Amino acid sequence: MTKWLLAFCCAASLLGQGNNVNGNWTGAITLAGRSLHFRVHLEGNGGTWESVEQAASLPVKSVQ
Repeated sequence: MTKWLLAFCCAASLLGQGNNVNGNWTGAITLAGRSLHFRVHLEGNGGTWESVEQAASLPVKSVQ
């Protein structure tokens, strides 16, 4: 969880500086000893968030 939070904070700091974060981002969350890998695709002001093991996808409606 700490690694995910660190990655999220780094991405958020890039957004705050106005840098372009478009593209594919990957990471993992470890909960109860299990890793859940995820992929985020950002394009413009939106994109998708995908849970790799669960084969699930959610839209990202805005990026701030």
